[in-house]
Amino acid sequence: MIDFTLTEEQQALRELARDFAQKEMAPIAAYYDRTEEFPWEVQKKAHSIGLTNITVPEEYGGGGLGSLEDCLVSEELAAGCIGIGASILANSLATTPIVLAGTDEQKRKFLRPLCEEGRLGAFCLTEPGAGSDAASITTRARRVGDEYVLNGTKRFITNGGVASLYSVFASTDPEKKGRGITAFIVPRDTPGVSVGKTEDKMGQRASNTTEVIFEDVRIPAANRLGEEGQGFLIAMQTLDRSRAGIAASGVGLARAAMEAAIKYSKERVQFGQPIANFQAIQFMLADMSIKIETAR
Repeated sequence: MIDFTLTEEQQALRELARDFAQKEMAPIAAYYDRTEEFPWEVQKKAHSIGLTNITVPEEYGGGGLGSLEDCLVSEELAAGCIGIGASILANSLATTPIVLAGTDEQKRKFLRPLCEEGRLGAFCLTEPGAGSDAASITTRARRVGDEYVLNGTKRFITNGGVASLYSVFASTDPEKKGRGITAFIVPRDTPGVSVGKTEDKMGQRASNTTEVIFEDVRIPAANRLGEEGQGFLIAMQTLDRSRAGIAASGVGLARAAMEAAIKYSKERVQFGQPIANFQAIQFMLADMSIKIETAR
């Protein structure tokens, strides 16, 4: 029989994340969703108590934890505010390519400052004409001596406008399509890097989502992750690792919705009693609980 019991350490981490989400995020969620301001103060507090970069190895400044712990934190933060939660957790998308394919030198140079100083990173794969079909990206990286010159536009990039570091995927050999894609580490202050349109989203509005534009951006070959042509594999391995955390965020959002529904059902009075007393409402709430627990 499979034992789903959490260890004492995992329970403590979940409680830490839940306490933070309910006290620091939930009370201000509506404000940040309405204004679309980036929640810098919340981000800083989350970093100060160890809720960011938790899957980055300890030797590079991260928490050194695994995917299950990442999911526990993802659920709790999403229950507080899925927009703010996305801003806090998006760093893992940017750092995972470096963890997977970076050299020790690259990890120490780029991951340690990001983790220790609370900076943000962004994962730059999606383009205006390449969403689900990531192999069709047109951002080009051309080798010139000991450098690469990047040109192209990325779209729907989480933390795109607030990141100090980008993990960028570009084609070094367009004829090979997916097998011609290469991954690079690009600091935000590199000449030619700029932020384009900020998306006006229907939800998760506290999460910064923008275009990131690369115009004749010259980066040293030492910033390449892995070999030429390995970028698509690195991107897919990164997304494989992130999908469970995204699902956990969905569970957290659903749980928060159920808790709001239960609260309302106890407050709303019809025919002289709270609607929570009506069997039809109880059935609905029970079905919600079953589906959420099953998803978890």
